[in-house]
Amino acid sequence: MNSIFLFEAQKNERLVSPEKARLAQAKLMKCLDQMMMKASEGLVRQKGSVWEKAKDHPAAKPCVYYLNARENFKTFLENPEIPPCTNKVERAIRGVTILRKNSRHKHSPQYMEAMCIALSIDATLRENGVDTFRWLQDYSQALFKHITAKGITQLWKETGCKQNKFSIRLPDKMGADETNNPYLPENLTKDFDMKPWLDSIFNPSE
Repeated sequence: MNSIFLFEAQKNERLVSPEKARLAQAKLMKCLDQMMMKASEGLVRQKGSVWEKAKDHPAAKPCVYYLNARENFKTFLENPEIPPCTNKVERAIRGVTILRKNSRHKHSPQYMEAMCIALSIDATLRENGVDTFRWLQDYSQALFKHITAKGITQLWKETGCKQNKFSIRLPDKMGADETNNPYLPENLTKDFDMKPWLDSIFNPSE
């Protein structure tokens, strides 16, 4: 494998031609294939169109992985524009992958949409030269104050008693028609003024 990447580096540095590099890499891939096929004997079995472990052995898992993706490993030989590894792509999506791994409790289309919105906000702030952490910290504090003040005012109106604290978690306030519940976060934030916050991104001089 190191030799395959060595030829790739030499090709990129124009020390060898792409044709020569691919011929050498193809020979190496053929040797690798022969070794993996030999190593797989007695460890794997074919079930339909896929391979699976035939016995519990440390080498069985990598053999199954290789055989199931056998043809895909040779894709880079067919096109000089395709690198022999996906490191560049994996580095690009590392942030999303780590976030997904650490958020197993909420895998759903709604979660994916929320995550994409969060990443889009971060990318927008960075492109406009805004400190993401500082901006979100100030914005979240302002939004929290708005929600708290509005919730306390609503409770005061309903109970006739002055309130000193408020939490958006009020199960006793959940009625049959939850969409009209004034204590839902989406209802408490409806009249929050976003203009100053948008101006701080797109019109920082203002």
